[in-house]
Amino acid sequence: MRIRRHHISKEKGNDAMTIPFHVSSATRGVNSRRRRRRLGWKPLATTCVLATLAGTLAACGSSGSGSASGSGSSITLTEIDDYPAGLPQYAAYQWLFNAYEKAYPNVKIVRQSVSGTEILPKLLSEAQTHTLPDLAVPDNPNLPNLEATQQFVNLSPYLTKWGQWSSYLPGAQAVATNSTGTYGILIGTNDLGIFYNKKIFAEAGITTLPTTWAQLLSVSKTIVSKVPGLTYGAIGVGGNCGGNWQLLPWVYQQGLNVNQLTAPGMANAVNFWAQLLKEGLANKEIITQCQSTNIPQLVDGKLAMVEDGPWDLPTFTSDNFSDWGAFQIPLSSATDKESVPLGGEVWMIPKTNSATEQAAWNFIQWSQSPQILLQFDAKLGYFSVRPSLWPAEEKATPAITPFINELKYAEGRTTVLGANFATYSTDLNTALAQVLEGQKSATDALSEAAAAAKSSIGSGG
Repeated sequence: MRIRRHHISKEKGNDAMTIPFHVSSATRGVNSRRRRRRLGWKPLATTCVLATLAGTLAACGSSGSGSASGSGSSITLTEIDDYPAGLPQYAAYQWLFNAYEKAYPNVKIVRQSVSGTEILPKLLSEAQTHTLPDLAVPDNPNLPNLEATQQFVNLSPYLTKWGQWSSYLPGAQAVATNSTGTYGILIGTNDLGIFYNKKIFAEAGITTLPTTWAQLLSVSKTIVSKVPGLTYGAIGVGGNCGGNWQLLPWVYQQGLNVNQLTAPGMANAVNFWAQLLKEGLANKEIITQCQSTNIPQLVDGKLAMVEDGPWDLPTFTSDNFSDWGAFQIPLSSATDKESVPLGGEVWMIPKTNSATEQAAWNFIQWSQSPQILLQFDAKLGYFSVRPSLWPAEEKATPAITPFINELKYAEGRTTVLGANFATYSTDLNTALAQVLEGQKSATDALSEAAAAAKSSIGSGG
């Protein structure tokens, strides 16, 4: 990952590569180019946050959790997540665990944090040796591989008894569910939109934000023709994001998935990016960059627009950059609908014993109470996957509204394809690079990608 200026963060939403359940494959196949990004706006100013500061956390946090502390006997839960010390999200998790231990003193949570590239192979290895912890928090695209081990608890009975699962974002329910049950609950989510430099738009005379591809193309042409000094073009997108993170919104909005490589809409999306590059409208580093690496150019007035997410709002603040706005990813046609890939990790319960599994569920259920979830997601810099909490999040940070609007039709990357997503995604990445570099036409590159994916999956992938 390229580091620009002082902006350093851990990308998360675009980690989409999954691997089959074999320890050797896990060791070899984890995406070494893992690019991870988290959202990062200021904590929500909810009533319960203020109450927490006053020392009333237990009172405002345990609503609806009932016997969250279990029988009252002492119990220790072991946990693993992928946010090492030094990251803001590490502190968010620790806040959550400390709050639970304070509310329920009979429970102690022993935490282990590893890097993002370590957690999947570690969990797969421990699944084989039956040494898994009591709680695991992997990235959501890893779910299919972990479910395949049959060493994780089906949460469906707990969710049925709880009675609140139906109020969660449909995409968040689907990504954690297969034909046998539900195996995780997203801790929160993130997505993509477009930031723009208001001064540049004003200088170009742009008063209406683009909502379609055609309008985006027209606005980009107007900007580069009227505004000097745009050394990075009109819009920054990234073709080098693992799992096609930044291309997926342009694909999903058409009702397509990455296995539909030869669909006309897939070629249209790839060709649209290629057109932006060919006509000098997109940043010249489109092939090698990924999302936040374009933010310094936006701040410096060398780039008019960037496809990115709210995790970079703190960068705007630290740079004293206030001349920005945001809008949703433009649609290819009026019949399309906003759809973005879901980022975020999932709470999972490994199989241990009935008492420990119940204690782990008690903790998860408590963490999902609205007052606690609002605070935790704010500290993580995430959106809640409970839409009923969105108004509170928007009230605290109005700038996130375009991003929340896109979540209504959000999709999990592995929901349809399971572990095969990684194969199709890898071959789509190859085709996209070939087209952007001018090596092949979109039709040829995508046809070859489809054949390669089919061959790989057919031979066991």
